[in-house]
Amino acid sequence: MLLKNDYVMIDSDINTDDLDKLRDKYKYYVPRRLRSNECNDKIQVMLYDNVKRIAGRQAFITEVINDIRTKSERKSVSDKKKLPVAYFSASHISGRKKNENVTKHSGLIICDIDIDDNPGTDFIQLKKDICNDKYIYACFNSPRGGIKTVVLTNIKSKELHASYFKSVKQYFLNKYHLTEIDPSGCNIARACYLPYDNHCYFNPNSFRYSLHDDEIKETIANIKINKQLKSLSKSIHNIAAISYEEHYDNIVNLLKKRTEIGIYGNIFNNYRYYNIERGVMDTSVPFLELIILKHSYPSKLDWETRLDEYYFKDNPQKQVNILNIGCSEGLEICKVGLSKNYKIKEHFRAITLGSISMKLIFNNPFCHPSKLISEVIRINDYFCEDPHPLTNPKPDDEEVRQVVLRNYNAFLSGELDFNTVIKRKTKTNEISRKFVFKSKQYSPIERSITHLEAVRTYHDGKRNMNMEKFEQAISVLQDGKRINQKRIADYMSVSTRTVRRYLTDDFNAVIKKYNTNLKLVRTTGK
Repeated sequence: MLLKNDYVMIDSDINTDDLDKLRDKYKYYVPRRLRSNECNDKIQVMLYDNVKRIAGRQAFITEVINDIRTKSERKSVSDKKKLPVAYFSASHISGRKKNENVTKHSGLIICDIDIDDNPGTDFIQLKKDICNDKYIYACFNSPRGGIKTVVLTNIKSKELHASYFKSVKQYFLNKYHLTEIDPSGCNIARACYLPYDNHCYFNPNSFRYSLHDDEIKETIANIKINKQLKSLSKSIHNIAAISYEEHYDNIVNLLKKRTEIGIYGNIFNNYRYYNIERGVMDTSVPFLELIILKHSYPSKLDWETRLDEYYFKDNPQKQVNILNIGCSEGLEICKVGLSKNYKIKEHFRAITLGSISMKLIFNNPFCHPSKLISEVIRINDYFCEDPHPLTNPKPDDEEVRQVVLRNYNAFLSGELDFNTVIKRKTKTNEISRKFVFKSKQYSPIERSITHLEAVRTYHDGKRNMNMEKFEQAISVLQDGKRINQKRIADYMSVSTRTVRRYLTDDFNAVIKKYNTNLKLVRTTGK
């Protein structure tokens, strides 16, 4: 007879192995209510071994998701910059990882929800709630502990990326009561570090997040309004009074963001500021601190784009080699063109001062905001006409301060668009660029000869760089499609005429061999 507290183990007919198989089978099950009739598992995104790599490849989204679920070795990577990165919004990038080099949008929008930006949020519950949203295409943990969400949209043009991102961002903020979402997602060429998350959610049948034309226009209008509202916040006003240490931290964070997501490449490059890439990636290099200290409080602000003379500090006779600067197309330039007798007209004062402040930021990116404000106030006092001081007075110092700080805050956020102030060619409206081949202190003796030598040194480097890029193109384009001059030209972002200039016998032999083998495989099926 069994007593009350006695227990007896009995045999069970349940096969636990079958249960484990059943659990594995439905581990990534997506409920029917979250699935549309459209399957989108063939989307391609750009994949790179790490954020520093220039050469990447197109990969199907299923490969990216499978690697997130299975690559457990990523857990032991302490430096996230060593993790592979995907550019979810870009199906193809030609050349460097910049917004303008994205040739095809994938239709995907990624949002990064950071723990630091959303204090008090239960991220475990948040992820469960997000994975029950019909618009969620993918969701996985961030290397820093937050959550990354991917949404499939009906976006047709990469020019509309910012509008779609703002709309998706607002959707998440409102529905899940979040405080902030990383604004860097507004960039198409936005790197996403790929972690290990064996519970990564993936729903290729998710519903598309769609915007109609009227909604797009409304979103664009709201973006402009929000930017104006930001200029009224207390934090923006206080930024003019920050210490040098705080200013230094702001610039370092901006430079790190520039490296990770590819913004402001026309400002911070090795052409304008020698060795800056090394300084950004390794803050122990004293050069970065030196250049910020040097340019924070200049005695005179640059009104036009210049080369930092630090490049020539050891030898003014040194010539610029393009291999050392990574800027083959030359410098994009801005110029504050105010002559002595020029007057800013009454009805254009605010917009002109805003444009001038953007040009000064472009030409003096390391400058403390207080110096920028002082310069624009001086320009307002000297150049702005004031024909009706009683009925329509010109902007006072506080109004000028707000104009400058609105642009400077957008600059630190990575959202300031300099396209409206970059110098352009009159007839074609193409961006006007200039080349600097030598120091201002370069010896004027035999001027024509020394200039010719400097130009030759510059273009020798350009040729060597393009030859390396040509070799890289041939390697990357061996993707099961025939290689021709047009594909190589698209990859290099040059004309087919330029491709023919670099098409050596060795390159031609490699291309011919690959195309012959490809044809043989297609013919024989082997």
